[in-house]
Order: sequence, then C-alpha cells, then structure tokens
Amino acid sequence: MLIVAGDVEPDTVRALAEKTYGKVARGPDLPPRIRPVEPEQNTRRTVTLSDARVSVPSFSTQWVVPSYHTAKPGEAEALDLLAEILGGGNRGRLYQALAVQQGIASSARVYFQGTMLDDTKFAIYGAPRGDAKLADLEAAAAAEVARIAEDGVSNEELGKAKDHYLRNMIFAEDNLDWLASIYGSTLATGGTVKDVEERPNRIRKVTPEQIKAVAARYLAFDRSTTGYLLPKTQNQEMTLGARPHAAMNIQEVKSEKGIIAWLVEDHTVEIVNIGFAFKGGTKQDPVGKEGMAKLMAGLFIEGAGHYDSDAFQVKLDHAGAEMSLDAQSDDIYGSVCMLSKKQDAAFGLLRLALNAPRFEQGPIDRVRAEIVSRIVGSERDPNAIAQRKWLRAIYGAHPCSRLGEGTKESLPGITPSDLRAFHQAIFARDGLHIAVVGDIDANTLRERLDQLFGDLPEQQTLVPVYDVAPKLGQLVEENYDLPQTSLTLAWPGVKPSAPDFYAAVLLNDILGGSYLTSRLYEEVRQKRGLAYHVSSELTLDSLLVTTETRSDCAAQTLSIVRDVVKQMAQQGPTGAELKAAKKHLIGAYAIDQLGSTRSIADRLLDLQIHKADVDYNQRRARSIGRVTLKQVKAAAKKLLSAEPAILVVGPPLGGKDE
Repeated sequence: MLIVAGDVEPDTVRALAEKTYGKVARGPDLPPRIRPVEPEQNTRRTVTLSDARVSVPSFSTQWVVPSYHTAKPGEAEALDLLAEILGGGNRGRLYQALAVQQGIASSARVYFQGTMLDDTKFAIYGAPRGDAKLADLEAAAAAEVARIAEDGVSNEELGKAKDHYLRNMIFAEDNLDWLASIYGSTLATGGTVKDVEERPNRIRKVTPEQIKAVAARYLAFDRSTTGYLLPKTQNQEMTLGARPHAAMNIQEVKSEKGIIAWLVEDHTVEIVNIGFAFKGGTKQDPVGKEGMAKLMAGLFIEGAGHYDSDAFQVKLDHAGAEMSLDAQSDDIYGSVCMLSKKQDAAFGLLRLALNAPRFEQGPIDRVRAEIVSRIVGSERDPNAIAQRKWLRAIYGAHPCSRLGEGTKESLPGITPSDLRAFHQAIFARDGLHIAVVGDIDANTLRERLDQLFGDLPEQQTLVPVYDVAPKLGQLVEENYDLPQTSLTLAWPGVKPSAPDFYAAVLLNDILGGSYLTSRLYEEVRQKRGLAYHVSSELTLDSLLVTTETRSDCAAQTLSIVRDVVKQMAQQGPTGAELKAAKKHLIGAYAIDQLGSTRSIADRLLDLQIHKADVDYNQRRARSIGRVTLKQVKAAAKKLLSAEPAILVVGPPLGGKDE
C-alpha cells in the first residue's frame, strides 16, 4: 500500500508508482493469516521490572479494547473521546486530579491507538511527584477511571473533548506526514477513505451514555494488566504501597510601532501558526539559579492577567488554540496554533501570556516538581550522566556546559520575583523575531503585532555571553555494563554566515547526513552490519557523528568511523557524490522543512535568527548548485583534519588506539 500526500496529481503518482514498484515481481499468494484472539481476561495481572538506571518509579495500566476495525458502531469513537477526557493534556481529568489538585503526580497520560487490525489497548500512565507513593498515585488514577464508569461525564465535558479532538483533526490536515499517516493507518487496518472523511461526524454523535458504557465495559480493573518500572534499590513493598501549501511568498510586515514579522499567507486551511523567539535562552540563567529559563517557559500557560492557571487554560481550550514556550541555549521560542475563526480570543490570550504572566506560587511549585522529577529520573541513566560529563569536558565553565533544566539544588531557590525580573529582561522588542503562516492577511497581522508585542519594553537587558569553541582532541568515557555502546565524535562546525557554509552542508550530507546513501552508512551498516543507525549532523559549533553498536564491536566501529572521516579529510568526496548530495538537499528541502504551516513558521523564524534575507528560499538552491568539488574538498580538509572529541557510553573499550 502506497500513501502519497502533497502537491501532486493522481496520474503523476500512478506513473511514478509503476516506474518504481512495477519492476518488482509479484510473489506467491500468502495463505490466510490466522488472526490472534486474546483470551478473555478474568483477573488482574501485574509485572514489575526493577533496574538500576531508574530513578523515578512509574506505572502503566492497560486494557484490551476494540479498535476501529473490531468495535461495534460508536465504541471506538467513544474510546477516543474517553482518552481525550482522561488524558487531554493539562486539562485532562488525570492531570487535573493527580498533578494539580492532589499534587502527587509529575506526569499522568492516557493512550488509545484505534487504528489496528485486531483489538488494541487503552492505557493510563503515571509517575509520582516528590515523595508521593506510587501506590497512592495508582489508586487515585484508578478512582478517576472508575468514576467515569460509574457516574459518566457531563455534556459540557464531552463537548470540550469533541472540540479538542476535532480541532486536532483540522490541525492534522496541515501536516502532510500526519495526513498520510491517518489515511495509511486507516486503509491498512480495513478502513476506507470514507471512514476517515466521516470520522468527524461520528465523533460529534457520541453521547455521554456511550462514554460511560465503554468505560464500564472495557476498563474494569479485574481485567487490566499493570506494569511497574522501579529503581533496583527501592523496596518494592514501599513503592507499590493532504493538501498542497500555497506557493511560499514571504512578506515582510511592519507594524506602526516598528515590529517586523515574516508572513506567508495560506488560506487553504483555517489555521494560523505563529512562531516567535526572544534572544536569550538558558545561557542567561543566573549562576546558582540554573533552570530559570526552562521554568519560566513551563509556566507560559499557567495563568496571565486576571486569569489564574485553571481559568487561563479553560479559556485557551474554548479558544481552540495551542500555545507553548521552550527555552533553548541562545533563544526562547514560542509557538501558537489557532483556528482562524477563533483568532480574536486566541490573540487576546497570547497577549496576556506575553505581557502579564502571573507566576503564582502554586503553578511554580507544580511545574518545578515536574522538572525536578525528570532530573532525578535521569540521575542513574548512563546516557544522561555521560551527556553532563561531555558538556563539561568540551565547554569547561562556559554556560554551554550547563544543562538547561537546571539542577535539583538550583531550582528550589527560584522565586516568583526572580521569574518576573527574568521575564522583564528577556521579553523585549529589540531581541524579537516573528514568523506567521496561515489564514491571515498582512493588514490584519499588522494590527495584531502591536496588540501582541507593542507594549513590551523596547530593549532587552542581557548578560554578555562570550563565544566558545568546543575543546576537541579528547576522549570522554562513561563506563557502564550495557549490551550496546553509544559513540559520539565531534569535529569543528560552521556558522551559516561563513563563506564555506554550503560546502560544509554538502560535505555533511555526503559523510552521514543523507541517511541511506552516506559514506558512513555504507561502510558501517551496509558492508559490515555493525550498527542500525549512523549519521552526522552539522551544528553551529561542531560536526557530530553518532552511532550505537554492540559493545563487543565498539572499538571496531569507532576505528571504521575514524577511517571514513580521515579518508574524507584527505581525499574529499567524488564528483558523483557531490552531484547526488546537491540533488538530495535541493529536492528534500520542501519535504523536510516546509511540510506544514508550523514547520514553515519554524523555518522562517530560524532564518531570521541567523540573519538570512527574505528571499533565502529562492536563493538556496542556486547557492547549493554553485558549490564546486574543490570547495567541498577544502571544507573537508579544514573541518575533518582536526582531532575529534569522542564520547563513549558503555563498557570500557578494548584495544583503544586513540
């Protein structure tokens, strides 16, 4: 089965499919497959796994339930909405009851995968917060499920779940990967195109009685299976107590107050995506209060203006919008997706979140506890331990060596006043970049820009952070008895403003960036079968090669990677390799970077941050096409002749020759 989503005609797809797959001979007819039949479960089952790498315990309770293929009419739709009611993000019943009201969960989620040929699973998951006991968390989650089975849900609650579910279906139309996945999974599991098209109407018809019925029928705890993941040293008894995008015409829109945004109008789907970024990021965290930026970002929708956390999120849900904030090392990124018909409400809430965050103690404590739980959960993870050691080794005392989420020692010292001061320093207009894509025109956006950002301070107050180059030529090891060893090698990188940037981009694609055709893939996987995955990535300050291999093959794999890189440094690529890399980088750009309004907004934002011009997308192909073989060879010699920094996570390497 072949699913194609995008700007292409059926006849073209048919011809390409015949050309590509028509050469493959038809195999013998397969015998009818015997479908598995799950015996009816009549008692509760549990399984416990203890591992030294686990720091935060968790549980997952699962039930066998019908899929869209095996369910009676309306049941699968009811299960989908039940999952939405219980686990619909921060507004879901589980998160509200366990994390917000009782404060005993750092994480609470629900899963239902309806597109299966056979029966599928409905699952709830939870991890405790702080000193809370896993048994208490599990019991509280079970109580919420049982409450729906006994009391049902209100029309209002079901209506909100339907709105959220249907909104996500509209958002899916904007993403070609999601669109292909929805149709592909439906067709592969016995459904039809009509089933996909009619699903919104079937969702709208689900009643509260159907929600109660599927909860009572399928989510009985005497027919559940629960898995516990525990720290090895913890006492078990204690713990258990498709559519084409519009041609991309980038407009530079300037508001009356001088705020500039890049806009791509696309009226094919009623969605507006906004991306914005403030210069700053985790490098601005004060010494001793590391994690400030991440904590502030986590509070983005936890109350603003005269709305507390709960009221703000209710309003956001009614507005049909999604908002998020993420603090990275150099910038703080915001993303908003809204239905264009509800944009007035969504823009109003975004304005409050940007200009008047509340930073109240309750949400601060809850979000901080979630971050601390993740930190504690990684304390025994060898890969996380190695990452911390690696950053310290290559960056020394520079802010780049600090983990963005902070530490369990630094986070408790951050106060509401600290967060307000940090927000005031970062959220200002001179460090702001904005990209908008979707169902909005330039005149409307011009007014919205001043509404959103016009009242922010004009200038940021940032702490100067000096540039640093990673310290190469060293071996960093985190020895741990693992069956698989992870290898990371770092060479110098190239900034986008450098004259040899495109030569370096092509070099990376040939070396390991083009997954199935790269030199590293050919030598490490295809010829020797030493690794499933091996790739390279070009960043601002390094060219990274990563792979995982069997621990008894780690030394051999490392040696081969180094030989491939050494040969590339000395001889460079061939003309055929360069030609193929140009074709790949030019042809895959739209698929990889411009597949949805969200991805387009992200890309436009990235271009602004790196000081590209509005016509970059038009010039990019020409810039890549002009690169010569001599230039790529020069880039290879310049970047890959250095002695790399090497990170090894696994048992000690035998017979190292570094």
